[in-house]
Amino acid sequence: MHRYSQFFLGVLSFYLFFLLVRFYFSDDYTDWIEADQDEIDLKSVTLRGDKSEIFGAWHRCFMENSSPITDAEEFWKSFVGISRKCDGQANVHQLGIVTLRNSDEMKHVVFPKIFNAGPHNLFTIGIGRDIRAEKQFRRKMLKLGNNVTFYGADPIPYINGELYTQIGQYFPLAIGGKSGISNARVMEKYGYIETNMIHIDIVYFFKEILNITIIDNLWFDAEGEEFNNDFFDIFYDNGRFETNGIDVCQVNIEIHITSDVPHRKEEFMKFMKRILEEKKYGVFFGDEFGHIRMYMFNYGTGLSISDTCKVTVDISKSTVDNFFLVFLRDPENPLIFRRFTKSMDKSIPVELTDLKCVNEGGNEYKWYHGPVKVADNFEVTLLSDEECGCSIPTYNDPIEVTQLDGSCNGYQLKCPEGQFPNLEKNEFSFGLIKGISETMTVAETSCVNGKVYYEGTTVEDPMWYCRAPNYSPLTLISCTAECRN
Repeated sequence: MHRYSQFFLGVLSFYLFFLLVRFYFSDDYTDWIEADQDEIDLKSVTLRGDKSEIFGAWHRCFMENSSPITDAEEFWKSFVGISRKCDGQANVHQLGIVTLRNSDEMKHVVFPKIFNAGPHNLFTIGIGRDIRAEKQFRRKMLKLGNNVTFYGADPIPYINGELYTQIGQYFPLAIGGKSGISNARVMEKYGYIETNMIHIDIVYFFKEILNITIIDNLWFDAEGEEFNNDFFDIFYDNGRFETNGIDVCQVNIEIHITSDVPHRKEEFMKFMKRILEEKKYGVFFGDEFGHIRMYMFNYGTGLSISDTCKVTVDISKSTVDNFFLVFLRDPENPLIFRRFTKSMDKSIPVELTDLKCVNEGGNEYKWYHGPVKVADNFEVTLLSDEECGCSIPTYNDPIEVTQLDGSCNGYQLKCPEGQFPNLEKNEFSFGLIKGISETMTVAETSCVNGKVYYEGTTVEDPMWYCRAPNYSPLTLISCTAECRN
Protein backbone atom coordinates (compact mmCIF):
# COMPACT_ATOMS: atom_id res chain seq x y z
CA MET A 1 0.00 0.00 0.00
CA HIS A 2 2.86 2.32 0.89
CA ARG A 3 4.44 1.65 -2.52
CA TYR A 4 1.20 2.58 -4.30
CA SER A 5 0.97 5.80 -2.29
CA GLN A 6 4.49 6.72 -3.33
CA PHE A 7 3.63 5.97 -6.95
CA PHE A 8 0.46 8.10 -6.73
CA LEU A 9 2.34 11.00 -5.15
CA GLY A 10 5.01 10.74 -7.84
CA VAL A 11 2.42 10.87 -10.63
CA LEU A 12 0.61 13.76 -8.93
CA SER A 13 3.87 15.68 -8.47
CA PHE A 14 4.79 15.15 -12.12
CA TYR A 15 1.32 16.30 -13.23
CA LEU A 16 1.50 19.43 -11.05
CA PHE A 17 4.98 20.15 -12.38
CA PHE A 18 3.64 19.76 -15.93
CA LEU A 19 0.80 22.22 -15.20
CA LEU A 20 3.24 24.75 -13.74
CA VAL A 21 5.54 24.49 -16.75
CA ARG A 22 2.62 24.85 -19.15
CA PHE A 23 1.34 27.88 -17.25
CA TYR A 24 4.84 29.42 -17.23
CA PHE A 25 5.00 29.28 -21.03
CA SER A 26 1.38 30.37 -21.58
CA ASP A 27 -0.12 33.75 -22.46
CA ASP A 28 -1.96 33.67 -19.12
CA TYR A 29 1.36 33.76 -17.26
CA THR A 30 2.59 36.63 -19.45
CA ASP A 31 -0.65 38.55 -18.86
CA TRP A 32 -0.31 38.04 -15.11
CA ILE A 33 3.34 39.13 -15.02
CA GLU A 34 2.67 42.21 -17.15
CA ALA A 35 -0.52 43.34 -15.36
CA ASP A 36 1.30 46.10 -13.44
CA GLN A 37 2.86 47.42 -16.66
CA ASP A 38 -0.59 47.41 -18.27
CA GLU A 39 -1.87 49.57 -15.43
CA ILE A 40 0.88 52.11 -16.12
CA ASP A 41 0.49 52.01 -19.91
CA LEU A 42 -3.30 52.38 -19.89
CA LYS A 43 -2.97 55.64 -17.99
CA SER A 44 -1.40 57.07 -21.16
CA VAL A 45 -4.92 57.70 -22.49
CA THR A 46 -5.31 60.45 -19.89
CA LEU A 47 -2.41 62.47 -21.35
CA ARG A 48 -3.67 65.41 -23.37
CA GLY A 49 -0.53 66.98 -24.78
CA ASP A 50 -1.03 69.71 -27.39
CA LYS A 51 -0.18 67.81 -30.60
CA SER A 52 0.47 70.95 -32.64
CA GLU A 53 2.77 72.41 -30.00
CA ILE A 54 4.66 69.14 -29.54
CA PHE A 55 5.07 68.60 -33.28
CA GLY A 56 6.20 72.20 -33.79
CA ALA A 57 8.85 71.93 -31.07
CA TRP A 58 10.07 68.58 -32.40
CA HIS A 59 10.20 69.82 -36.00
CA ARG A 60 12.13 72.98 -35.15
CA CYS A 61 14.66 70.98 -33.14
CA PHE A 62 15.15 68.35 -35.85
CA MET A 63 15.51 70.95 -38.60
CA GLU A 64 18.06 72.97 -36.62
CA ASN A 65 20.19 69.92 -35.91
CA SER A 66 19.91 68.02 -39.21
CA SER A 67 19.67 70.70 -41.92
CA PRO A 68 23.40 71.59 -41.83
CA ILE A 69 24.32 67.92 -42.42
CA THR A 70 24.80 67.12 -46.12
CA ASP A 71 27.00 64.02 -45.86
CA ALA A 72 24.95 60.79 -45.81
CA GLU A 73 27.42 58.95 -43.56
CA GLU A 74 27.38 61.76 -41.00
CA PHE A 75 23.57 61.98 -41.18
CA TRP A 76 23.26 58.25 -40.48
CA LYS A 77 25.61 58.43 -37.50
CA SER A 78 23.91 61.55 -36.09
CA PHE A 79 20.29 60.47 -36.56
CA VAL A 80 19.74 58.60 -33.28
CA GLY A 81 21.37 61.32 -31.18
CA ILE A 82 19.32 64.06 -32.85
CA SER A 83 16.15 61.98 -32.45
CA ARG A 84 16.63 61.46 -28.72
CA LYS A 85 17.55 65.10 -28.16
CA CYS A 86 14.47 66.41 -29.99
CA ASP A 87 12.13 63.85 -28.40
CA GLY A 88 13.21 65.18 -25.02
CA GLN A 89 13.01 68.87 -25.91
CA ALA A 90 9.52 68.49 -27.42
CA ASN A 91 8.21 66.30 -24.55
CA VAL A 92 6.82 63.79 -27.04
CA HIS A 93 5.90 61.47 -24.14
CA GLN A 94 2.96 63.85 -23.55
CA LEU A 95 1.35 62.33 -26.65
CA GLY A 96 0.81 59.18 -24.58
CA ILE A 97 3.24 57.01 -26.56
CA VAL A 98 3.57 53.51 -25.09
CA THR A 99 6.45 51.09 -25.68
CA LEU A 100 5.77 47.42 -26.51
CA ARG A 101 8.59 44.88 -26.43
CA ASN A 102 9.43 41.97 -28.68
CA SER A 103 12.32 39.67 -27.80
CA ASP A 104 14.91 41.90 -29.52
CA GLU A 105 13.18 45.17 -30.42
CA MET A 106 10.59 47.71 -29.33
CA LYS A 107 7.43 49.01 -30.98
CA HIS A 108 5.65 52.25 -30.10
CA VAL A 109 1.93 53.07 -30.18
CA VAL A 110 -0.55 55.74 -29.13
CA PHE A 111 -3.79 54.28 -27.79
CA PRO A 112 -7.15 55.83 -28.81
CA LYS A 113 -8.42 58.35 -26.26
CA ILE A 114 -12.06 57.23 -26.66
CA PHE A 115 -13.31 54.11 -24.88
CA ASN A 116 -14.72 51.53 -27.31
CA ALA A 117 -14.22 53.91 -30.25
CA GLY A 118 -14.70 51.36 -33.00
CA PRO A 119 -12.73 48.94 -35.20
CA HIS A 120 -8.92 49.16 -35.23
CA ASN A 121 -6.36 47.33 -37.33
CA LEU A 122 -2.65 46.49 -37.20
CA PHE A 123 -0.53 45.27 -40.10
CA THR A 124 2.73 43.40 -39.53
CA ILE A 125 4.86 43.34 -42.69
CA GLY A 126 7.72 41.01 -41.81
CA ILE A 127 6.78 38.90 -38.79
CA GLY A 128 10.22 37.56 -37.90
CA ARG A 129 8.91 34.66 -35.75
CA ASP A 130 7.88 37.01 -32.93
CA ILE A 131 4.43 38.40 -32.06
CA ARG A 132 4.97 39.34 -28.41
CA ALA A 133 4.41 43.03 -29.09
CA GLU A 134 1.25 42.29 -31.08
CA LYS A 135 -0.13 40.26 -28.16
CA GLN A 136 0.71 43.06 -25.72
CA PHE A 137 -1.10 45.55 -27.96
CA ARG A 138 -4.16 43.29 -28.23
CA ARG A 139 -4.36 42.77 -24.47
CA LYS A 140 -4.02 46.46 -23.60
CA MET A 141 -6.54 47.48 -26.27
CA LEU A 142 -9.06 44.95 -24.95
CA LYS A 143 -8.70 46.44 -21.48
CA LEU A 144 -9.57 49.79 -23.07
CA GLY A 145 -12.67 48.23 -24.65
CA ASN A 146 -11.23 48.21 -28.20
CA ASN A 147 -10.98 45.24 -30.56
CA VAL A 148 -8.12 45.00 -33.06
CA THR A 149 -8.01 43.09 -36.36
CA PHE A 150 -4.50 41.82 -37.16
CA TYR A 151 -3.04 41.16 -40.62
CA GLY A 152 0.45 39.68 -40.99
CA ALA A 153 2.56 39.09 -44.10
CA ASP A 154 5.84 37.19 -44.31
CA PRO A 155 7.11 35.10 -47.23
CA ILE A 156 8.38 32.32 -44.92
CA PRO A 157 5.47 30.30 -43.44
CA TYR A 158 7.80 28.34 -41.12
CA ILE A 159 6.84 29.38 -37.56
CA ASN A 160 5.42 32.72 -38.80
CA GLY A 161 2.19 31.22 -40.11
CA GLU A 162 1.49 29.21 -36.97
CA LEU A 163 2.31 32.19 -34.73
CA TYR A 164 0.31 34.86 -36.50
CA THR A 165 -2.86 32.82 -36.95
CA GLN A 166 -3.11 32.88 -33.13
CA ILE A 167 -4.07 36.56 -33.34
CA GLY A 168 -5.14 37.30 -36.91
CA GLN A 169 -4.93 36.58 -40.62
CA TYR A 170 -1.61 35.43 -42.09
CA PHE A 171 -0.47 35.98 -45.70
CA PRO A 172 2.60 34.06 -47.02
CA LEU A 173 3.66 37.06 -49.10
CA ALA A 174 6.62 39.39 -49.48
CA ILE A 175 5.33 42.98 -49.54
CA GLY A 176 7.28 45.78 -51.21
CA GLY A 177 7.14 49.00 -53.18
CA LYS A 178 6.07 47.34 -56.44
CA SER A 179 5.12 43.88 -57.69
CA GLY A 180 7.94 41.88 -59.25
CA ILE A 181 10.95 39.70 -58.54
CA SER A 182 13.75 41.19 -56.46
CA ASN A 183 16.48 40.09 -54.09
CA ALA A 184 15.40 39.77 -50.46
CA ARG A 185 17.03 38.83 -47.17
CA VAL A 186 14.67 36.44 -45.39
CA MET A 187 14.77 34.32 -42.24
CA GLU A 188 14.68 30.66 -43.18
CA LYS A 189 14.68 27.72 -40.75
CA TYR A 190 18.39 28.00 -39.96
CA GLY A 191 18.91 31.77 -40.25
CA TYR A 192 18.94 34.61 -42.78
CA ILE A 193 19.59 33.96 -46.47
CA GLU A 194 19.52 36.20 -49.55
CA THR A 195 17.33 34.94 -52.37
CA ASN A 196 15.15 36.14 -55.23
CA MET A 197 11.59 36.64 -54.03
CA ILE A 198 8.28 37.57 -55.66
CA HIS A 199 7.06 40.80 -54.06
CA ILE A 200 3.49 42.11 -54.00
CA ASP A 201 2.91 45.85 -54.38
CA ILE A 202 1.96 47.26 -50.96
CA VAL A 203 -0.74 49.48 -52.51
CA TYR A 204 -2.25 46.48 -54.32
CA PHE A 205 -2.10 44.46 -51.07
CA PHE A 206 -4.06 47.03 -49.08
CA LYS A 207 -6.47 48.29 -51.72
CA GLU A 208 -7.21 45.26 -53.89
CA ILE A 209 -6.54 42.18 -51.76
CA LEU A 210 -7.82 43.51 -48.41
CA ASN A 211 -9.96 46.46 -49.57
CA ILE A 212 -8.65 48.54 -46.65
CA THR A 213 -7.65 52.19 -47.00
CA ILE A 214 -7.42 53.32 -43.37
CA ILE A 215 -4.38 51.82 -41.61
CA ASP A 216 -4.21 52.47 -37.88
CA ASN A 217 -0.85 50.78 -37.25
CA LEU A 218 1.74 49.64 -39.80
CA TRP A 219 4.75 47.66 -38.52
CA PHE A 220 7.20 47.31 -41.41
CA ASP A 221 10.33 45.16 -41.12
CA ALA A 222 10.96 43.73 -44.58
CA GLU A 223 14.75 43.24 -44.34
CA GLY A 224 15.80 45.97 -46.78
CA GLU A 225 12.80 46.10 -49.12
CA GLU A 226 12.25 49.71 -48.00
CA PHE A 227 15.11 50.66 -50.34
CA ASN A 228 13.68 48.95 -53.43
CA ASN A 229 11.20 50.22 -56.02
CA ASP A 230 10.77 53.71 -54.54
CA PHE A 231 9.13 52.30 -51.41
CA PHE A 232 9.58 55.54 -49.41
CA ASP A 233 7.25 57.26 -51.91
CA ILE A 234 4.21 55.90 -50.04
CA PHE A 235 4.87 58.36 -47.18
CA TYR A 236 5.19 61.50 -49.33
CA ASP A 237 2.63 64.15 -50.22
CA ASN A 238 1.01 63.11 -53.53
CA GLY A 239 2.75 59.74 -53.13
CA ARG A 240 1.23 56.38 -54.01
CA PHE A 241 -0.67 56.03 -50.73
CA GLU A 242 -2.21 59.48 -50.97
CA THR A 243 -3.12 59.22 -54.67
CA ASN A 244 -4.80 55.85 -53.98
CA GLY A 245 -6.79 57.14 -51.01
CA ILE A 246 -4.78 55.14 -48.43
CA ASP A 247 -4.12 56.79 -45.09
CA VAL A 248 -1.80 55.47 -42.38
CA CYS A 249 -1.78 56.82 -38.84
CA GLN A 250 1.15 55.18 -36.98
CA VAL A 251 4.21 53.45 -38.41
CA ASN A 252 7.02 51.43 -36.85
CA ILE A 253 9.72 50.86 -39.46
CA GLU A 254 13.20 49.35 -39.50
CA ILE A 255 15.76 50.81 -41.91
CA HIS A 256 18.28 48.14 -42.96
CA ILE A 257 21.90 48.52 -43.98
CA THR A 258 23.09 45.18 -45.36
CA SER A 259 24.56 45.82 -48.81
CA ASP A 260 25.21 48.79 -51.10
CA VAL A 261 25.71 50.80 -47.90
CA PRO A 262 26.61 54.26 -49.33
CA HIS A 263 23.56 54.24 -51.61
CA ARG A 264 21.20 53.24 -48.80
CA LYS A 265 22.48 55.89 -46.42
CA GLU A 266 22.04 58.49 -49.15
CA GLU A 267 18.46 57.33 -49.76
CA PHE A 268 17.71 57.44 -46.03
CA MET A 269 18.97 61.02 -45.74
CA LYS A 270 16.82 62.09 -48.73
CA PHE A 271 13.81 60.36 -47.18
CA MET A 272 14.20 62.07 -43.81
CA LYS A 273 14.83 65.51 -45.29
CA ARG A 274 11.68 65.23 -47.40
CA ILE A 275 9.64 64.05 -44.39
CA LEU A 276 10.85 67.14 -42.52
CA GLU A 277 10.11 69.40 -45.48
CA GLU A 278 6.54 68.17 -45.93
CA LYS A 279 5.68 68.31 -42.19
CA LYS A 280 3.30 65.37 -42.42
CA TYR A 281 4.96 62.88 -40.06
CA GLY A 282 6.69 63.22 -36.75
CA VAL A 283 9.59 60.76 -36.44
CA PHE A 284 10.33 59.70 -32.86
CA PHE A 285 12.31 57.18 -30.80
CA GLY A 286 15.17 56.72 -33.25
CA ASP A 287 17.26 53.73 -32.22
CA GLU A 288 20.13 51.79 -33.78
CA PHE A 289 21.25 48.18 -33.49
CA GLY A 290 23.13 47.86 -36.77
CA HIS A 291 19.91 49.03 -38.43
CA ILE A 292 17.83 52.09 -37.55
CA ARG A 293 14.39 51.72 -36.02
CA MET A 294 11.93 54.60 -35.66
CA TYR A 295 8.30 55.43 -34.95
CA MET A 296 6.34 57.72 -37.28
CA PHE A 297 3.15 59.53 -36.26
CA ASN A 298 0.95 61.10 -38.94
CA TYR A 299 0.14 64.70 -38.01
CA GLY A 300 -1.26 65.66 -41.41
CA THR A 301 -3.63 62.86 -42.31
CA GLY A 302 -4.16 63.96 -45.89
CA LEU A 303 -7.91 63.62 -45.31
CA SER A 304 -10.03 66.61 -46.24
CA ILE A 305 -12.29 67.83 -43.43
CA SER A 306 -15.47 69.78 -44.03
CA ASP A 307 -15.37 73.21 -42.39
CA THR A 308 -19.10 73.75 -42.85
CA CYS A 309 -20.32 70.55 -41.21
CA LYS A 310 -20.46 71.27 -37.48
CA VAL A 311 -22.43 69.31 -34.92
CA THR A 312 -24.27 71.01 -32.08
CA VAL A 313 -26.60 69.38 -29.56
CA ASP A 314 -29.59 71.06 -27.95
CA ILE A 315 -29.59 69.98 -24.29
CA SER A 316 -32.32 72.37 -23.16
CA LYS A 317 -34.96 69.64 -23.35
CA SER A 318 -33.29 67.50 -20.69
CA THR A 319 -35.62 67.21 -17.69
CA VAL A 320 -32.83 66.21 -15.28
CA ASP A 321 -29.65 67.94 -14.19
CA ASN A 322 -27.23 65.04 -14.54
CA PHE A 323 -27.14 63.30 -17.90
CA PHE A 324 -24.92 61.92 -20.66
CA LEU A 325 -24.61 62.67 -24.35
CA VAL A 326 -24.51 59.29 -26.10
CA PHE A 327 -23.77 58.35 -29.74
CA LEU A 328 -25.81 55.39 -30.95
CA ARG A 329 -23.98 53.51 -33.72
CA ASP A 330 -25.22 50.51 -35.67
CA PRO A 331 -23.79 47.88 -35.49
CA GLU A 332 -21.05 49.26 -33.19
CA ASN A 333 -21.49 49.82 -29.46
CA PRO A 334 -22.67 53.22 -28.20
CA LEU A 335 -20.13 55.90 -27.34
CA ILE A 336 -20.32 57.85 -24.08
CA PHE A 337 -19.32 61.21 -25.44
CA ARG A 338 -19.83 63.74 -22.66
CA ARG A 339 -21.34 64.08 -19.19
CA PHE A 340 -23.34 67.10 -18.01
CA THR A 341 -24.10 68.31 -14.49
CA LYS A 342 -26.45 70.86 -12.93
CA SER A 343 -23.74 73.57 -13.02
CA MET A 344 -23.88 73.72 -16.85
CA ASP A 345 -26.18 76.17 -18.62
CA LYS A 346 -28.62 73.99 -20.56
CA SER A 347 -29.89 76.91 -22.62
CA ILE A 348 -26.63 77.09 -24.62
CA PRO A 349 -26.27 74.56 -27.49
CA VAL A 350 -23.21 72.34 -27.11
CA GLU A 351 -20.83 72.38 -30.09
CA LEU A 352 -18.85 69.17 -30.52
CA THR A 353 -15.66 70.75 -31.83
CA ASP A 354 -13.66 67.48 -31.92
CA LEU A 355 -16.18 65.81 -34.21
CA LYS A 356 -15.35 66.11 -37.92
CA CYS A 357 -16.90 64.89 -41.15
CA VAL A 358 -14.00 63.50 -43.21
CA ASN A 359 -13.86 62.81 -46.93
CA GLU A 360 -12.01 59.53 -47.50
CA GLY A 361 -12.00 59.87 -51.27
CA GLY A 362 -14.77 60.17 -53.86
CA ASN A 363 -18.16 60.32 -52.14
CA GLU A 364 -17.03 58.41 -49.04
CA TYR A 365 -17.51 60.41 -45.82
CA LYS A 366 -16.93 59.21 -42.26
CA TRP A 367 -17.28 60.75 -38.81
CA TYR A 368 -14.02 61.18 -36.89
CA HIS A 369 -13.35 62.23 -33.31
CA GLY A 370 -9.86 63.69 -33.55
CA PRO A 371 -7.81 61.05 -35.42
CA VAL A 372 -10.20 58.18 -34.60
CA LYS A 373 -12.94 57.06 -36.99
CA VAL A 374 -16.15 56.57 -35.00
CA ALA A 375 -18.96 55.86 -37.49
CA ASP A 376 -20.48 56.28 -40.95
CA ASN A 377 -23.65 57.64 -39.36
CA PHE A 378 -24.87 57.94 -35.80
CA GLU A 379 -27.76 59.18 -33.70
CA VAL A 380 -27.41 61.46 -30.68
CA THR A 381 -29.45 60.95 -27.54
CA LEU A 382 -29.37 62.09 -23.91
CA LEU A 383 -29.27 59.48 -21.16
CA SER A 384 -30.30 60.38 -17.64
CA ASP A 385 -28.20 59.33 -14.65
CA GLU A 386 -31.43 58.43 -12.92
CA GLU A 387 -31.80 55.54 -15.38
CA CYS A 388 -28.47 54.12 -14.28
CA GLY A 389 -29.66 51.73 -11.60
CA CYS A 390 -26.20 51.02 -10.23
CA SER A 391 -25.49 50.57 -6.54
CA ILE A 392 -22.58 51.32 -4.25
CA PRO A 393 -19.67 48.98 -5.12
CA THR A 394 -18.79 46.13 -2.77
CA TYR A 395 -16.66 47.15 0.16
CA ASN A 396 -15.55 45.74 3.48
CA ASP A 397 -15.09 47.42 6.84
CA PRO A 398 -13.37 49.59 7.88
CA ILE A 399 -13.72 51.67 4.68
CA GLU A 400 -16.73 54.00 4.38
CA VAL A 401 -18.13 54.60 0.87
CA THR A 402 -20.73 57.31 0.29
CA GLN A 403 -22.29 58.35 -3.02
CA LEU A 404 -21.89 62.06 -3.78
CA ASP A 405 -25.31 63.70 -4.06
CA GLY A 406 -26.83 60.25 -4.48
CA SER A 407 -25.14 59.88 -7.90
CA CYS A 408 -23.18 56.94 -9.28
CA ASN A 409 -20.66 59.34 -10.79
CA GLY A 410 -18.76 60.16 -7.62
CA TYR A 411 -17.89 58.64 -4.26
CA GLN A 412 -16.55 59.88 -0.93
CA LEU A 413 -14.11 57.39 0.61
CA LYS A 414 -12.86 57.30 4.18
CA CYS A 415 -10.40 54.95 5.90
CA PRO A 416 -9.12 54.74 9.49
CA GLU A 417 -6.05 56.75 10.39
CA GLY A 418 -2.90 55.47 8.72
CA GLN A 419 -4.71 53.60 5.90
CA PHE A 420 -5.52 54.79 2.38
CA PRO A 421 -8.46 53.91 0.05
CA ASN A 422 -7.85 51.51 -2.84
CA LEU A 423 -10.08 50.36 -5.69
CA GLU A 424 -9.37 47.13 -7.54
CA LYS A 425 -11.03 45.72 -10.61
CA ASN A 426 -11.22 42.03 -9.79
CA GLU A 427 -11.46 40.77 -13.36
CA PHE A 428 -7.84 41.61 -14.17
CA SER A 429 -6.55 42.21 -10.60
CA PHE A 430 -6.19 45.69 -12.01
CA GLY A 431 -5.56 48.36 -9.37
CA LEU A 432 -7.42 51.47 -10.47
CA ILE A 433 -6.97 53.81 -7.51
CA LYS A 434 -4.36 54.02 -4.76
CA GLY A 435 -5.05 56.89 -2.38
CA ILE A 436 -2.45 58.89 -0.47
CA SER A 437 -4.73 60.24 2.29
CA GLU A 438 -7.31 58.71 4.61
CA THR A 439 -10.16 60.60 2.91
CA MET A 440 -10.52 61.11 -0.82
CA THR A 441 -13.15 61.90 -3.43
CA VAL A 442 -13.43 59.92 -6.66
CA ALA A 443 -15.23 61.95 -9.31
CA GLU A 444 -13.97 60.28 -12.50
CA THR A 445 -16.50 57.45 -12.46
CA SER A 446 -19.42 57.33 -14.89
CA CYS A 447 -22.49 55.12 -14.67
CA VAL A 448 -24.25 54.28 -17.93
CA ASN A 449 -26.93 51.62 -18.42
CA GLY A 450 -26.09 49.98 -15.11
CA LYS A 451 -22.34 49.75 -15.73
CA VAL A 452 -19.74 51.83 -13.93
CA TYR A 453 -16.74 53.17 -15.85
CA TYR A 454 -13.57 54.68 -14.41
CA GLU A 455 -11.48 56.69 -16.91
CA GLY A 456 -12.87 54.57 -19.75
CA THR A 457 -12.36 51.21 -18.00
CA THR A 458 -15.42 49.09 -17.22
CA VAL A 459 -15.47 48.41 -13.47
CA GLU A 460 -17.50 45.23 -12.96
CA ASP A 461 -17.65 43.81 -9.42
CA PRO A 462 -15.19 46.39 -8.05
CA MET A 463 -13.77 46.10 -4.54
CA TRP A 464 -13.08 49.05 -2.24
CA TYR A 465 -10.70 48.45 0.65
CA CYS A 466 -8.26 50.20 2.97
CA ARG A 467 -4.56 49.49 2.87
CA ALA A 468 -1.58 50.70 4.84
CA PRO A 469 0.74 52.79 2.66
CA ASN A 470 3.86 51.32 1.07
CA TYR A 471 5.21 54.64 -0.11
CA SER A 472 8.70 55.90 0.65
CA PRO A 473 8.86 58.94 2.96
CA LEU A 474 7.00 61.85 1.35
CA THR A 475 8.84 65.00 0.34
CA LEU A 476 7.02 68.32 0.59
CA ILE A 477 7.44 70.45 -2.55
CA SER A 478 6.36 74.05 -1.99
CA CYS A 479 5.33 76.45 -4.74
CA THR A 480 7.71 79.26 -3.86
CA ALA A 481 7.77 82.65 -5.50
CA GLU A 482 10.52 81.74 -7.96
CA CYS A 483 8.48 78.77 -9.22
CA ARG A 484 5.42 80.81 -10.10
CA ASN A 485 4.80 82.45 -13.44
